[in-house]
Amino acid sequence: IKEVILSPNLEKISTALDVEIKKNVALEGARYLQRVITKEDVVGVGWGRAMYYLIHYLNPSPKIDASFVTLHGSITEAVSNLDPQMLVARASMAFGGRRQYLVSKALIESRERLEKIWNSENGKKMQARFHDITISISGVGTWYPEPKSPLASEEYLDAGRIRELQEKEVCADIALHFIDRNGKECETDLKYQTLTIGLETYKNIPTKVVVASGFEKADTVLALLKGKLVDV
Repeated sequence: IKEVILSPNLEKISTALDVEIKKNVALEGARYLQRVITKEDVVGVGWGRAMYYLIHYLNPSPKIDASFVTLHGSITEAVSNLDPQMLVARASMAFGGRRQYLVSKALIESRERLEKIWNSENGKKMQARFHDITISISGVGTWYPEPKSPLASEEYLDAGRIRELQEKEVCADIALHFIDRNGKECETDLKYQTLTIGLETYKNIPTKVVVASGFEKADTVLALLKGKLVDV
């Protein structure tokens, strides 16, 4: 771990609103990114409820000609306002930087179709670009002790897949990878049908920033720590 940033809650816990806590945490995430980013950086952006607020807090930002890329495909079936293309577009505009997208939905109908996308010209460019990422920033979805991630909905996954993940003791999802309580990726078909940065490539990003709020994220963050999936 490189750094831990705690956002103080000035209200009594019993009266604090979840959204206000999330906004405070997002503000600290935005400040951290503004503090460390340089024009040489390639920033990978993932989805997350807190990320929606974080992007808003980037205005105003110093104009830095950094690059911004999506870490995964679109998840508009689950949460339209958290689409990574929109988040990357807004982040790059805030810093006056460049941007690149994965221009497809994240959940692909078959393994063969996913391989075809990766073998396309854009797919090959994005996979190469993933290895250039120096900073990633994303939220994290929680599945334990209760599944509260937006991905734990039948708009994104059917009931059978949700049940299978729970049987595999899923604890967290990050960059659309489903992680168990020991920090390992759950072995399901979703691993081979999701348009996202490879988990080993993600692990090699020098600075992985995760924005998380709420008591229910305790086990979730611990799983990421065990899996070496977070640096800040």
